Amino acid sequence: MKKKQSEKMAELGGQWDDTAEVLICSQIISKKRIKESFEAYLSTREEIYPEIAYYSKNGSWRNRQQLPESTIESILPVSPDDLEYNQCYYNSQTNIGPQRQYVEGYAILEDGSAAVPHAWFEHEHKVVEVTPSIDQSTTLYFGCEFEDREIDQALIEREQVDPIVESVVG
Repeated sequence: MKKKQSEKMAELGGQWDDTAEVLICSQIISKKRIKESFEAYLSTREEIYPEIAYYSKNGSWRNRQQLPESTIESILPVSPDDLEYNQCYYNSQTNIGPQRQYVEGYAILEDGSAAVPHAWFEHEHKVVEVTPSIDQSTTLYFGCEFEDREIDQALIEREQVDPIVESVVG
């Protein structure tokens, strides 16, 4: 089964590798083929990593259509200047609330050059990027929603901010 999935990935033009928790695509391919290649990559890792199996089963491609700046400012409980660079889980989990749905999964560069584990929140089913080091206009998002109670439970159990999926599949 895995050989066929790897062949499918190669056919789609992508060779994803685990490297320092960053997935590197071997060549630039179309967005559609990036999505297909990424989904094929996930399917080859489901048996090894329960987190990936969870994302693969429950996740979907997210709407990255940019919300108006005034909408983002009205729903963010903090100033964008107060958000931490490279702290996606912290920024997202500590800013959940009304009108903000927590989502985690992967951020994939639009050119297919890299994908990283990532968290963000959504308003009206549109991505709200809360990590200043990620450019929403050049990023594709694949992930799944988590309920506020799952986040609260994970924070209480672990006493630190980590990917929620780790507690769910735990």
